[in-house]
Amino acid sequence: MLSRHKFSICVLLLVLIGFSARASSNSINLIRYGLIIGANNGGKNRERLQYAAKDAESFARVMQEMGGLLPGNSIILLDPNITRIEHAFTAIKRLIVHQNKSGVRQEFVFYYSGHSDEEGLLLNGEKLTYKSLRSLISLMPGDVRIAIIDSCASGIFIRTKGGVKRAPFIVDSSTEMKGYAFLTSSSETEAAQESDKIKGSFFTHYLIAGLRGAADVSQDKVVTLNEAYHYSFAETLARTEKTRHGPQHPSYDIQLTGTGDLVLTDLREVNASLIIEKNILGRIYIRNTRGDLVVELHKTTQSAMEIGLSPGAYTVTINDRSALYQAKVSLKKGRSTNLAFGDLKTLRPESAFARGGGDGEVGLEGDYIYDSSPFSFSLIPGFPSKSKENTIMQTAVSLNLTISVNDIINGCVLSLFGSTVLYDMHGFQGSGLYNIVWGNSEGASLSCIFNIAYANASYFQGSGIFNYTLGKLNGAQVSCVFNYTGMNVSGAQISGLWNRAEDVSGAQLTVGMNLAKQVQGVQLGLVNIAEKVDGLQLGLINISDENSGVAFGLFNYSRDGILNFELWQEWDFLSCVGFKFGTKYFYTIFLAGYDAVFNSDRWEVGIGWGFHAPIFDQLFIDTDILFTSVQPPESSGPYEFQKTLLPQLRLKIGYTLFSSFALFAGVNLHMYHPNLYYDKTAAHEPLFSIPLPDHGAEIAFVPKIFFGIQLLK
Repeated sequence: MLSRHKFSICVLLLVLIGFSARASSNSINLIRYGLIIGANNGGKNRERLQYAAKDAESFARVMQEMGGLLPGNSIILLDPNITRIEHAFTAIKRLIVHQNKSGVRQEFVFYYSGHSDEEGLLLNGEKLTYKSLRSLISLMPGDVRIAIIDSCASGIFIRTKGGVKRAPFIVDSSTEMKGYAFLTSSSETEAAQESDKIKGSFFTHYLIAGLRGAADVSQDKVVTLNEAYHYSFAETLARTEKTRHGPQHPSYDIQLTGTGDLVLTDLREVNASLIIEKNILGRIYIRNTRGDLVVELHKTTQSAMEIGLSPGAYTVTINDRSALYQAKVSLKKGRSTNLAFGDLKTLRPESAFARGGGDGEVGLEGDYIYDSSPFSFSLIPGFPSKSKENTIMQTAVSLNLTISVNDIINGCVLSLFGSTVLYDMHGFQGSGLYNIVWGNSEGASLSCIFNIAYANASYFQGSGIFNYTLGKLNGAQVSCVFNYTGMNVSGAQISGLWNRAEDVSGAQLTVGMNLAKQVQGVQLGLVNIAEKVDGLQLGLINISDENSGVAFGLFNYSRDGILNFELWQEWDFLSCVGFKFGTKYFYTIFLAGYDAVFNSDRWEVGIGWGFHAPIFDQLFIDTDILFTSVQPPESSGPYEFQKTLLPQLRLKIGYTLFSSFALFAGVNLHMYHPNLYYDKTAAHEPLFSIPLPDHGAEIAFVPKIFFGIQLLK
């Protein structure tokens, strides 16, 4: 995102100092759009899920890295309500229509991870029925619509049209493919399950592994929907057969016509890849440097397997039933790295919860052991011993003069130097130097230096310098310098210098810069940058990829917005040029005018803000408020430089003749004020006037007719 915004900033600067040419785009045969939802909160009497939001982000990541889903063409919603989901469908629909081109194929992907029942998706007390969801999906324009639902009883979704399941015919590398494909994580009577060990749902976990290359049985370096479904079905069923909630059978409903293969991911487009050589067999676990399980797969055939990953360091563990093996690998950008059996060194699985409101844990081999300690005090961190690797300590209160390491805290932790909670946190942390919460932080964290919460910070984080929340922030982050939230901000980020978040439905407030992917709330700062804006950007510089809301500032730029040049002639022989840039509906305009006919000394420069209102496909109305400096002023005296300001209100109607050319005409209402600028000749026949008794003068409002041409973006 940042690289694209740097480009946007450069474009803005170039435009300000000179003429910026529009670069032509490369031809694209396929454009993919996505709406991805993760909902941990299913409402009252529903156990809060731990990993639905993480599942959504993981799915979005693999589709953006390998599935051709550009961030600007996708929306990620975390714990949304039904209204936000409907707005997201509308926004993507507009984008698909706007980007529709002849010969370009358009595909829409919908993904949901969260609670559901036999009637629909459960969203924090609200229910989006399957009938309504299918209607929203069916109304999406484009050639192919793909829906993937990972929730309990989701199999009922594929039967809402009365269709009958049949053998999948999932084909589509040709542009003739049209229709829809629906995948669900369970049948209509089954529970979809998530696991503490893999930190996600079984179905999405194996679906992503398949999309990264584990499902590429044909070894053609692309993963089709057919391959992804069969792989996730087999792996999900195998891993849930012995759980308390029973086996989980992913289901499908395919209605596609055409020839070819419906390709979901392409290994040829990855930043880096790991090639597991043919003589390595067994269950393979790939973890990143933070210990997160990125990919789990079962390799049973003696052929090489390529897995697409992000560049970085990984730990690969192989269990072939007879022994355990492990290797460290480092993947470089743009390169494939081979893992051979000779690279391996000879050398514990989990708790699961149902996604439909079922009770209890799903026991698998190697469950964690829970131990409790109501009070803990130590000068040295209490790291678990080798014999307690699978033990989770439940501690209520912990006082530490140095570093504290605890698993679950329901009370508070106080430390002069550091506090760490690896699993959960419901109360309060206070530290002289830092706070870290690996699990959930639903209380407050206070630190003189920095705070880190990898999961959720539901209420408040406060720090003297630095805040970091990878999960969702429902409350507030307050810092003197920097705030970062890797997912959703529905409360507020307040910083003296910099805020960064993925999805902002609350507010980002800073003196410096705000960065976000999606803004449905407010960005207030000197510089505001976002990929998609449905709310408000208020600052000196506002930049976005797509803006359906409002951006107000000195410089406003949106990639899908207005970027126009205007040439017009005023009725009083003033020839003007203007440059407009902004969002779809709101813009900033810089203008300059010169009288080359009667008075070569008469000229003006100015700035203004306006509202663009499309009426029909080619007809539009613009309303501007302008502030121009007119030279030379007629008044004299020591303050004559202050009396050059001429406010103007313009109303114009235009008609687009071609894709990049329009004609317009309108009325410009000049306001002549004796304390700002007053042209006695021009103001002698005003449309109306307002007397100023104290000045012995009046404010004159004089209409001027103008007409011109507009060169469109």
